Amino acid sequence: MATALMMAAGTTVNAQHIWNEPGGWLGDHFTADTGGGEYAANELSLDGAITLYSDDRTVNGRVRHGQWGGGFGLNYFLDRNWGLGLDTNVSDNGGSFFDYLSFNGLYRYPLGSSRTAPYGLFGFARQFDPIGEWSGHFGGGVEFRLNQITGIFVDARYVIADKSDNFGLFRLGLRLVL
Repeated sequence: MATALMMAAGTTVNAQHIWNEPGGWLGDHFTADTGGGEYAANELSLDGAITLYSDDRTVNGRVRHGQWGGGFGLNYFLDRNWGLGLDTNVSDNGGSFFDYLSFNGLYRYPLGSSRTAPYGLFGFARQFDPIGEWSGHFGGGVEFRLNQITGIFVDARYVIADKSDNFGLFRLGLRLVL
């Protein structure tokens, strides 16, 4: 086994690169910068998330239990702290493709060079499924940037619904800076 490892190590010296990435998106993706520059002004990002509605929500007299789904969103930060977001949820409930469309105001507070930024969110939404209604919401979360363009986030919001019971919505996802 030791001989095989030494022979394999000897062959890697002669290996040649057949493609050099010119320092674009892929090069930035695997490079972590700990200088605190992960959160910038004029930042556009795309979210993909796993979602969960809170348990035991009454809609039209029927109790609906917690429901899993998936969601995606788009965020734009005007400066390092203040941003706007749009997100939606898709769940397997046999109704509308989109459960809601939500508009958010965002405030994030990057914590120095830790690559972590807690954030607050507030806004309004139009829900399509299981019932058509307007709602307002507020909540918060935290994002951790693996590098300058990839982050992991978790957040929760309390939704104040127009026609059904108020409920919670939880998200866990991946954020890509475009």
